[in-house]
Amino acid sequence: MSRNLCRTNCDNCGSEHIRLTGEIRPITRNDAGVYFDEFEGMLVAPAMCRVCAAKYLAWVDQRPCVNPIHRDRAIYCSEDAAFFDLSYRSSFDDEPRDDDIPYVVVAHNTGQIVETIGDGMVVVNIIETIMLRQA
Repeated sequence: MSRNLCRTNCDNCGSEHIRLTGEIRPITRNDAGVYFDEFEGMLVAPAMCRVCAAKYLAWVDQRPCVNPIHRDRAIYCSEDAAFFDLSYRSSFDDEPRDDDIPYVVVAHNTGQIVETIGDGMVVVNIIETIMLRQA
């Protein structure tokens, strides 16, 4: 069993549309449970898939910078820092609990529309259809 998913796209539907839904903050004992001592100090933020609403805890890559006013205190360089990994939010694990997956993927179809535009120019549009049902 692993704490992290080793991915930044949705484990449920495959979407790349994972967005932070809360503030970046240090991980809490409530987030990590019995694993808190191992992960204390890690920066996380709640996140959610915009396609299937799966709930994650994003592992945020936000390195501390020197505070120009109070040099003895660290500040963080960006409020919209990228995340480099995910865990399911309520389980802090690579296996979800019921609260983490409100919809399951019934079908996932990918198609292409190809259009030729003069002088050999080709436009390819990828179309994805994801059918969901409530878990």
